[in-house]
Amino acid sequence: MLTGDNGILTQAQRAKEETEKAAREEERDLAELEAIVTGKDIVITPVHDENPGELEKEGSDTFVINSIEDLVFLSYDVTNGNTYNGKTVKLATNLDFSSDKSYVNPNRTDFGKYGYNGPLKQKLTSDTGFIPIGSQDRRNSFYGILDGDNKAICSLYINMNSEKNIVAGLFVANYGEIKNLGLVNTNIIVQGELNTIVGGLNGVTYKNINNSYVTGSINVTGKGYMVIGGLCGAMKKMQILKIATI
Repeated sequence: MLTGDNGILTQAQRAKEETEKAAREEERDLAELEAIVTGKDIVITPVHDENPGELEKEGSDTFVINSIEDLVFLSYDVTNGNTYNGKTVKLATNLDFSSDKSYVNPNRTDFGKYGYNGPLKQKLTSDTGFIPIGSQDRRNSFYGILDGDNKAICSLYINMNSEKNIVAGLFVANYGEIKNLGLVNTNIIVQGELNTIVGGLNGVTYKNINNSYVTGSINVTGKGYMVIGGLCGAMKKMQILKIATI
């Protein structure tokens, strides 16, 4: 009764070992989370993109972001009516708006069609910065799956000032799913005269966010009501799983 396979002492030893194992796993998980939110494990390497500004196709339903130029194109494409419904958009590598390594050509000046009149990197990291993906019109919003593939987008900069209602974030609105994505060193500045909804990943989320995180700052001033969140500003009919914001 005391020392057999199912004895009291044996069971007590097993319980002790399981408790110690759980404690070690918890310490490991906390260490991994700390590394994630501080950006210590984010490595930026030179991008390889034969067609910058055009998403590479991987199979029939998956598109790949290989560079900042591709991310800019995605914003333009969704805002102009391609919802990516039933499609997956995957991040191929860590990207940093402030690093030349994340551009095929950081000084290119031919992206006026996408709203950037001047050297691309300079426009994305100053003035109004990145133009959020999609619009407040649900017909021009993202309905697909954005899979960060456990990678990060660093130094996202958005600076908006408008007399109209503002909804802002990396995505204006998410009607699909965002997963396995990190935003590191995010800087969003919004000044609105009417109503304002701002989040790091999304202004408004209608569906799911899974295994994602945001670090950085969001600074909002205005005269109307203001809804602000690190991950998303407003949440409607959605789930958030395994997330962190700092």
